[in-house]
Amino acid sequence: MVALDFLGSWLAKFTHDINRALSLFAMVGGTGLIIHLGTLFVALKVLEFPFPEAQAAGAFVAMTSIFVLNNFLTYRDQRLKGFRDPGGLLGVLPRL
Repeated sequence: MVALDFLGSWLAKFTHDINRALSLFAMVGGTGLIIHLGTLFVALKVLEFPFPEAQAAGAFVAMTSIFVLNNFLTYRDQRLKGFRDPGGLLGVLPRL
């Protein structure tokens, strides 16, 4: 966790003091892109899904991973725990 805070702070300094949360949010978004493309590749080439199904699988895996990473890293102070975590993923429960 300290290493990620350091990376976020370093990125904020490198980008001329952009908010640390914004920097972490951008890093998580970039990770989501990589996860989506990786899942899309596996679904197309390894599992031999048709493109629409592979795209849907990639989007689902990427959105889920982005939610989990943002819940764990970016929004630590507002983290959803227990039964609220799946509800937050579905967009049912508001953040308090």
